[in-house]
Amino acid sequence: MNTDLQAQAADVLRRLALDESLKERTMADAATAALARKVAARYIGGETIDDAFDRLPSIFARGHKASIEYTGESVRDPELANAETDVFVELAERIGTSGVESTVSFDLSHIGLVIDPEQCFRNVVRLAETTERAGAELIISAEASDRTDLVLDMHARLAERFTHVGITVQARLHRTACHHCKLIRSNTSGAALDSSAAPLVYVSSSPETP
Repeated sequence: MNTDLQAQAADVLRRLALDESLKERTMADAATAALARKVAARYIGGETIDDAFDRLPSIFARGHKASIEYTGESVRDPELANAETDVFVELAERIGTSGVESTVSFDLSHIGLVIDPEQCFRNVVRLAETTERAGAELIISAEASDRTDLVLDMHARLAERFTHVGITVQARLHRTACHHCKLIRSNTSGAALDSSAAPLVYVSSSPETP
């Protein structure tokens, strides 16, 4: 595949990832849903927690580290957001009891951010407490730019209580440089420190440019 075609394909996938109505239409059609699953298959560890854990030995054998994410976002049903949090808690507990070295990654909108930030905070505190007991890092994934402030605010609240909660910031967002500096310079008390004591910060190349 030539470079131009790769860039076009990447742009289409990026637009699909950010357009909720387009994703819904894509997955509602059998033909396009099958194609979407085929494209995503290389990035998916399986349909269940057991499937994900079955993939870990081959990942470790290649000398890589692991991060498990139960994928999903933009949940708008409060009961579903709580139920999805239960799945994440189960995943974190499994990491703790099995002793594997893996982080847990997730979207805040998967567990209630777009419904009620306070519900989301309650759910993410449950997850942070469980991952802390399991000895696993908890990584907040980047979302669309219209949710960036909500995501950063939620991370700041968590950083007051936990030192193992990281955040992914968007490489394609112009204001990320300012966010990155603020995150690097903050610790649980809000004082300026060197980066070794700061919350974990990761950079994503996927979301957008505004």
